[in-house]
Order: sequence, then C-alpha cells, then structure tokens
Amino acid sequence: MEAGRANPATERNWQHPDLRGWLQRLVATDRLVVAREGVSLIDELAAVAKKLELENAVLFPKPGGHAIPVVANLFADRNWIADSLGVPASELLSRFQNAVRHPLPWVEVTAAPAQDVVHREVDLLKQLPIPKHNEHDSGPYITAALLIARNPATGIQNVSIHRCQVSGPDRIGVLLLPRHTKHYFRMAEEAGAALEIALVIGVHPACILASQAIAALDDDEMEIAGALLGQPIEMVKCRTNSVRVPAHAEIVIEGRILPKVREPEGPFGEFPQYYGPRADREVIHVDAITHRKNAIFHTIVGGGVEHLLLGGIPREATLLEHLQRSFPSVRDVRLTRGGTCRYHLAVKIDKASQGEPKKHHHGRLWWPLRHQARRRGRHGCRYRRSHRDRVGDRDAVPGRSRSGRGFRRAGLEARSVVGSGHQRQDGHRRHQAGCDRADGIQAYSRQGH
Repeated sequence: MEAGRANPATERNWQHPDLRGWLQRLVATDRLVVAREGVSLIDELAAVAKKLELENAVLFPKPGGHAIPVVANLFADRNWIADSLGVPASELLSRFQNAVRHPLPWVEVTAAPAQDVVHREVDLLKQLPIPKHNEHDSGPYITAALLIARNPATGIQNVSIHRCQVSGPDRIGVLLLPRHTKHYFRMAEEAGAALEIALVIGVHPACILASQAIAALDDDEMEIAGALLGQPIEMVKCRTNSVRVPAHAEIVIEGRILPKVREPEGPFGEFPQYYGPRADREVIHVDAITHRKNAIFHTIVGGGVEHLLLGGIPREATLLEHLQRSFPSVRDVRLTRGGTCRYHLAVKIDKASQGEPKKHHHGRLWWPLRHQARRRGRHGCRYRRSHRDRVGDRDAVPGRSRSGRGFRRAGLEARSVVGSGHQRQDGHRRHQAGCDRADGIQAYSRQGH
C-alpha cells in the first residue's frame, strides 16, 4: 500500500470503513513504522511486533519473500481504539454499549474490492503470508480473521474470531468454543451438511471490536460494527457460498467446516501467555481465496496488547451495563492487563457512605462472576501443559496445577480487584512470541507505507 501522510483536518474514520483508512490515520499521527523487507514469517515477525506492541503499529513489507505485506499492533492502548471510532477514551464503553443496544443493519452490494482477485486453485502458504508466532506453535496460524457463519435454518450471520491452524494447502484446523458458531455447526452436522463460512482478514477496527461483543444468538455483529461507525457496513456475497462478507476487506478465505471430520490442532500460544494443548478439532476445507489489489494481511500476536484489548473492552462494556442495573453507584470498570483483560476486574464507584464497597462485595456485586467461575469447572484455565512435558511432545495431556485454585478465586472473594491465577504457576509452559527473536527490529523505518 502506498500511504502518504493523511490530512488530519479532513481525515474521518467513517469515510474509510476499512483497514486502509485506519492505517492512513496511524501514518498521519506517526504511529506506524515499517520494518525492513524480508523479515521471516517463522517467529521473527511476531518477535518484532511484540517488541513494539506498546509503541507502534508495524508493517512488514515482503515478509518471507511474499508480495503481500503483513501488519500487526493495530492498537497499542485503549486510546487508539477510541480514536478508531472517533470518540474520546472516556466515551469508549458507552459508545460500545449504545451500538449493542441499537445495531445498524448492513447493506448488500454486488461488486466489491474484496473480490478484485479470485483464486479458485488454493495453496494457503504460497498465496498468503501466514506467520508462525510462538516457539512451540504447531505451525502457521491465522489469528486475526473474522469467521462469518450463517445459521443453517434462518440465514442470520454470526461473526467471531477463532485460532486457525494451516494444516494443508486447502485445509485449516479451527478451535470452536461452545458458542454461536459451534451451535450453527452442530445444526449443520446433525443434518449431514457442511457449514458454509468465510474467514475475513483485514477490516476496519470497528468490525474486529464488534466481533467480540457479548451478544445473543442470532445477533449479527456486523450490525454492531455499523452502529459503531455510524454507517451501514457494505457486504458482498462470497463467490463459492452464501456467506456475506465486508466488501472492503483485504482478504477473504471462503470455505466449509466439514461434518464428522476432526483432525489434530495445536498447540498454540493463547491470551494468558500459555499454550493451548493439541487435540482433535473441526476442519475447514478452503474453496477459494479472494482479495483486494495490493492486499494487506493482518495478524495478531497471541497474548499481546492488541489481543488483550480487543477481547477486554467488549467485556468491560457488558460488565458495566450489568453492574449498573443493580448498583447505580458504579461508574466504570476495567479488566486489567495483569489479568489478561479477562480475570482481574477493577470497579470504580461513587461512594456515598462508609462501608458501601464492602456491602457491594458481600452482596450481589460479584454473584454473576462467581456463577461464571463455577461454570468453568474446577481448573478454570482451559489450556495447560505440564512443565514435565518434553519440548517436542505435541500430544501432552493437560495437567493439574495450582492455577486452577487461583482462577476459582475470580469472583469468589470480596476483593476490590478480583484474582485470576494468571501469574506463572507450576504445571504451565509459558510462551514467548518468536522465541525472543527480534533481529528484524534493527532496521525499521518511521516512514509511512
């Protein structure tokens, strides 16, 4: 992408509902740097992104020799997310809450930049610059794709993000948690059919943020994205199936989740900075790849600031709305980075009397969190690997550890900050992006791209 310096006086995010508009904004405000050409896709790219995650977005030209560049670190802090939506940071949660309450339906178009180039003969690693992020990851992973699926009965779409392991030229292993996409897949599988899906890479930040909304089944997150932007998202029908995807996306991978097929997926470095274990999981067969001219590939480093904030802010908005229904004195909440924006909750209240916080804690304030913690089961953390497992053992069985006890404290004790067990414990192997290899940082440039 040739990106000159944008004019802040005329630049408006709602005029650019795509990734390129946000990158232009980052260029204009000196928040985007460009790495040297040819940074390796194996570990090195993730290491450079991790090194700069609190400072800059990074664009990697010709990574691993690919013509398509990779971008990472779209957000270094919550102020960047607010900026992408055109609101002050103090209004970020209220903006998200309002978008969930008042979604804006998308509009369908017949032609789209996302389909400028169409590949029906698919070879994922040859056609796309897909990085391997962590030392013990099972291979390259697509980490920033919106997985869009349609309800087989109604056609209503769901949008979410899942870790996607490249298992072959046209094959992807995907982790489906027991939420809406998996519900749609079970409906299709029980009928003996595959579930049509699309993996959408490179969209406006509002679309990524909306995908993480705590919404009801059959609430279309692209309508929340439209409300966040203040204008409908333009969507286009895929070339090989009935899924509708953002018309201004950089890359779209069209495919089907196959019924009655499970193949090994993992391990992969997850958001708590520990590896998720290897197991047999659902499989996507890829039918086509479409993309824009001069496409850009977006990746998210697992457990990095971008990953944590994108998951944390929608959760904060949901928690704040729930707490304020019962406790009008609650003013704000934060899921802290120390708890990976999931497990440590700080609550700001307008205290009217002595002992009020204690009453909240011992009353109904933490009941929803306590209930959720109990439902997660004894160990809480979903992903564990024993420190006794050998480095090369990809099939290690998750082990018991003290961290389960730590997680159960989330919501069970009356504390101002709820404990998580995120701290390193025996029984886990911690991951570090790119094995701390950051050679590529030696020659980055602050010029726009």
